[in-house]
Amino acid sequence: MADTKRTVFVWTQEALDKLVELYLEGVPLEELAQRIGASYPSTKAKITMLRKSGMDLPYRDQKLIQSTRRNTMNLGEKKLTAFDREYQGAVPFGHWSITKPWRL
Repeated sequence: MADTKRTVFVWTQEALDKLVELYLEGVPLEELAQRIGASYPSTKAKITMLRKSGMDLPYRDQKLIQSTRRNTMNLGEKKLTAFDREYQGAVPFGHWSITKPWRL
């Protein structure tokens, strides 16, 4: 089994300032996370926490995001995640049924 050590990103005031600045400029979250050096889920969670703490961070335009997603899907393009790039095995047909609870 591969050694999977996770590094913990510490949110300094400088990183928070840069996060807010880049977010307000409209930088996509994936790129924003790369620029700061944090993971995508961590960046997304931090934005949510900042909103809950009272900071005025506007939500992105959902119609624009959905149209971009639809265009990507219509072109047959798929954005690969880190898991997709690392995974080497096959996904069995009906894999969703493996974890589905079969009770009423």
